[in-house]
Amino acid sequence: MNREDIYYLNLVPTGMRQKLYEVVYIGISAYNGLLQDNPEITKSKFFPNVKTRLLTFVVYRQFEDDMVSKEFPFKVDINQVNNFGYNTLTLTTKKIRISLAKTLNNKSLPNRSKYRIKECKNNFKHGTQLCFSFEEFGTNKYEDAPTYFIIGFGIKNGEVDHLNLLLPDAIMEDPIANIDLKREYCEWIMGAKEESHIERQIIKVKEEAVKLIK
Repeated sequence: MNREDIYYLNLVPTGMRQKLYEVVYIGISAYNGLLQDNPEITKSKFFPNVKTRLLTFVVYRQFEDDMVSKEFPFKVDINQVNNFGYNTLTLTTKKIRISLAKTLNNKSLPNRSKYRIKECKNNFKHGTQLCFSFEEFGTNKYEDAPTYFIIGFGIKNGEVDHLNLLLPDAIMEDPIANIDLKREYCEWIMGAKEESHIERQIIKVKEEAVKLIK
């Protein structure tokens, strides 16, 4: 990993990343359990139309007030962005803002929606500061506005296919940084998946999802 990637990764410390791994793991486990318990829904010709939305629901549902833990390290911003009631999710601290989104592969950004493009504008500083020495990273000159990241992920055969920390450029055309998190995620699973609170949350999220299809 190069020095730039280490810098960007340190903006999202290990403890924060692990909380996001937990959400992703719980969401995927709830999704898989839902399909196993209700195999008839996968037989519908229209299931491909809704499966991505269903997966998004079991991940995003965990960030609502009645589900998110008091120890969660981010402030959760949920905002309506159009007249159709579509809501976006952004996780924030003083230094960063993060969205979660499905991506086609481990090299791609998600779709260039208006709200994401707006979020990316602050990242112009990272596109220009690469011209300077890394000693300048510690100065306030580049830390006045939060950096916007995207956690991009993909699912294949019920498992995480790819998981990346993406730093989009200011116009969201290309990633300035793309850090592979899958190995770290898999290592976290091996040590944490048997914890009782995770199993309880999987059951709770799955029950919420069942309400959408019954």
